[in-house]
Amino acid sequence: MKTAIKVMFLMISLTLGLLGEARAQLVNGEVSLIGDTTHFEFSGKEDWQYTVNRLSAHQVEVLVPQINAETKDRLSKWNDRLIEKVTVDRYGTDGQARLVLNFKKEIVDSFDYLTDEPSRLIIDVYEDPERAKDVAEKRRKAADAKKKVAVQPKKVDRSKYMKMQRQKRTPAGELLVDLQNFVDKQEGIDKQTDIRFHKGVYDSGDPYYLRFKIKDYEIKEEAIIASQQNIYIKFPMLDMPVNQLPNLLEFPPEYVIRPKDTEENKHVRLLKTFFDKKRYAAFLETKKFFDLKWPDSVYRQIVQFMTADVHFNMWLAEGDKFHLNQARKGYNLVLREFPESPLKERTELLLAYIDVKREDGLSAFQKFQRFLKDYPDSPEVDRVRIAMADSLTKLAKYDDANDMYADLEREHRYPAAAAEASYRKGDTQFKAGDYKTAVKRYDEALEKHAAFATKFPNAYYNKGESLFWLGEYKRSLDSYLNFVKTFPDHEHNAYALTRIGEILGILGADEKRVQGAFLESYFRFQKSPGAQIARIRLMSKKMENMSDKELNKTLGEFEKIIETSPLEKIHEFVTLMTTKGYRHRKDFDTALEHLVSYYQKNPTSANLEFFQKRIVDNIADSIKEKIGKSDFLEALKLYSKYNKTWLMNVDRIDIDFFRGRAYEMAGVYKEADSIYQNVAGRLKKIAGTREEVERKVNEHLPSRDTVNLRLANTYLEERKYPEAFKRLTSIVGKSELSPSEQMERVAISAKVYEQRGDAKSAIGFLKKFINGWQDDEALLAPAYLKMAELNLKTKSYIQAEVAADDTINLLDSDEHREPHKDKLMEAMRLKGEALFGQGRRLAAVEAFMKLLNKYEGDDSLESVRYKVGDILYGLNDLKGAEKVWSELDPEKSVFYNQLAQEKLKNAEWEDTYNKYINRLPAMKR
Repeated sequence: MKTAIKVMFLMISLTLGLLGEARAQLVNGEVSLIGDTTHFEFSGKEDWQYTVNRLSAHQVEVLVPQINAETKDRLSKWNDRLIEKVTVDRYGTDGQARLVLNFKKEIVDSFDYLTDEPSRLIIDVYEDPERAKDVAEKRRKAADAKKKVAVQPKKVDRSKYMKMQRQKRTPAGELLVDLQNFVDKQEGIDKQTDIRFHKGVYDSGDPYYLRFKIKDYEIKEEAIIASQQNIYIKFPMLDMPVNQLPNLLEFPPEYVIRPKDTEENKHVRLLKTFFDKKRYAAFLETKKFFDLKWPDSVYRQIVQFMTADVHFNMWLAEGDKFHLNQARKGYNLVLREFPESPLKERTELLLAYIDVKREDGLSAFQKFQRFLKDYPDSPEVDRVRIAMADSLTKLAKYDDANDMYADLEREHRYPAAAAEASYRKGDTQFKAGDYKTAVKRYDEALEKHAAFATKFPNAYYNKGESLFWLGEYKRSLDSYLNFVKTFPDHEHNAYALTRIGEILGILGADEKRVQGAFLESYFRFQKSPGAQIARIRLMSKKMENMSDKELNKTLGEFEKIIETSPLEKIHEFVTLMTTKGYRHRKDFDTALEHLVSYYQKNPTSANLEFFQKRIVDNIADSIKEKIGKSDFLEALKLYSKYNKTWLMNVDRIDIDFFRGRAYEMAGVYKEADSIYQNVAGRLKKIAGTREEVERKVNEHLPSRDTVNLRLANTYLEERKYPEAFKRLTSIVGKSELSPSEQMERVAISAKVYEQRGDAKSAIGFLKKFINGWQDDEALLAPAYLKMAELNLKTKSYIQAEVAADDTINLLDSDEHREPHKDKLMEAMRLKGEALFGQGRRLAAVEAFMKLLNKYEGDDSLESVRYKVGDILYGLNDLKGAEKVWSELDPEKSVFYNQLAQEKLKNAEWEDTYNKYINRLPAMKR
């Protein structure tokens, strides 16, 4: 019985374990928003078998391994601006779950990819700019395209040089090596025709790469100036390899042992078997025994070469320097012992290229030098001379390297070597930092050896990078475009696309095109450091609208890039782009905190001046924001906080102007006047100069008209009317004032005219201003209102009514009613006064009552209510007046309430008196 219970318990446990294992194998899915992208992330598999199919313009089908119930529930409920719904069938077909992503827009697309650590399947859904083009036109083109027969590119058979037939075996005991075969392979590659395929960066929808081009008239000088305040990372050059190790290893020597019925022969053949099967540990152990038993073996040369090869191959596989040292020691030993070995030439070449791989330029150069001396007729001479010149470049002997390349270009065995020497001269100058000469050398090579251009991507890429750092951005863009067009599948395209996006931004291209280049770089080459730079720029831009959760995730991603990227100054770049993102969010305090922290922790950085500039920029942005919110006290506090530190000796005009605005808002007009005077003088001094252009880009530089307007207002407040009028009259012609500033100019001008007793001129000025206005008509409301007020004062009641009506018509709408309530109320009041002035008293009552009915519950309008009652009182409508006055608040309207009551009592007394008089006989009267 106990045994049966134990068996049953074991079966239940086994069943539960299997269920748990099955549950563990189910895929888990998450969905979230990252910026403008809907991000699906699936986990739970190491080897992903999945399919993504576009079913229609609004649907994409995703087949993934079976998902858990939580994932189904999570995805089924998802809905956002891109996804209408996700239809989930957990059991789908062939054991896979079927998901259908239903898009809200036809321009939505998806991008899927896998990550390794941890293993994840990612599907990002986003708005594709290309799909956003005219959809109807695309459908028409698609219909036409169906009629065309697709032409497949002709495939080129590379097998003739990818695989080379070995020589026939010769008698046992000999060493076989075909060095000429190796050289012929190199020459054969040089003679191949252009075999590029449309892949990598190539896009059949844009075969001429128009998405990356910019016309001369689209280039904006302001954008180029602004770019000088940005940071750019130096990307690694496209370094053409000279090391021929891979090619030497492709044609290894063949060690042949003829079978003999001896113990020594059997052990040699056993060593050969271990060698061929790459059982290197067994080979080395067996070799120890072999050396002890047969120290003077007739097979010693073969065994020594195989032993050196074993250590060399183990170094290549494991990177252990012990094996490298043993290999070099072994090769040198066997060459000394067997100086006539048929492998001597190959082995000496191998040792030299090992030094190239070790980046030991001096040792490599010396070995190559000996090789040329010992083998002047070797078919490898051209390549050895190229390798020697490259070694000199690594030793910073740039002039010597160029001389050697020039000699090879003049005297060579193969034309391809002359071309390569020409193309490499530019690389030498690039490494020397002489970008101007590098560009010249690349241009010479492309002109003299145009037939070889498709063999040397360095000419296009490195030329583009050189021109970028020379500030020749348009030429740099053209060179990068030539690179991506000629080598669309090259790994350096990640850097090229990112740099193309940066150049488009520098030249002032539309922001969508700039972001498009960054997106393409990231989506096509996600794991590349170049694509990571594009990713950082994209996410920095998107930080403005991120939720806190998205922001934290992005910052975590940035930190990971800092830890893993091999690029120099990546920490500086990420810090600056992060703070730029915070500036987009208007979180100036956090941006400032990051900048100051980096500045203090990295006192030896070469870019400290750049960081200091960014710190000042953030302070200026923060002060400007506070001024915009009329928070003048905080603006002055912020200036005072940094005046003795970051703002000390800072030569910025905008910060002084903001300080003047703060004092003006605070009512300290004398101080504001003094600051504005100084700002006006500085603006006048730089007017029309290059400095003015640069300051407009790099600062929030006020216009001279703006400063004159501010001075006019301060003079008005100080009752210096002649000075105010003078400043106003200096704003002539096509003004640089913003629409709101222009309206303020009108208000100030009207007040100045009014204070000078010239209301007629003020009205004329307003009319002229209104007639010439070409901006948003709603902004004219203050001008119409002021004109109504002035016309009322000059007793031009009809004109006052018209101006008040114009104001009401502009502001009495859902869009403007609440924001401009005070102006609308005043216009309605002025209209009533204008009607009353015309003697249209009932019309005036109607106008005032509209105002009361609309706003009396929100604002105190006792004077208007009293006015309405008084008009009715004057019309002998005592009941009407009493009714209107009865609604006066006895607590809030004590004064008007007393006046009303006195008038009503007086009217009552007069009424009683008149009745009494009317009852007296005529004689008594």
